[in-house]
Amino acid sequence: MESIEDYVDAYFTTTTYMRAYNNKITPLPGSDLVLDNDNQSIQQPPLKRLDGKPRNTIFKAPGEAKVRSRSSTVRCSNCQQFGHNIKGCRRALVTKKVVVSNKVKQANILDI
Repeated sequence: MESIEDYVDAYFTTTTYMRAYNNKITPLPGSDLVLDNDNQSIQQPPLKRLDGKPRNTIFKAPGEAKVRSRSSTVRCSNCQQFGHNIKGCRRALVTKKVVVSNKVKQANILDI
């Protein structure tokens, strides 16, 4: 009869685990043994400019005026009135008649 250990790779055994971690890790010397070197001071890492819009321009202060995105009034393409667009139009959608010339029809027939 076969045992379960025959199907398990040697990588997953406890002996392999113990061999991998049997090396000693020596601790760092204490702070009293470290030599102070005045010539080498710790510098901060260089600043990296992040992608996207800066955070301070995304969030406005409470008293700051809102910026208007449109410089002109909007005209509806359905009813031709100012102040809204076709998505906000309350009138029924006006269908426009499309005029197709005979040349375009003939060209479409020849393409098929």
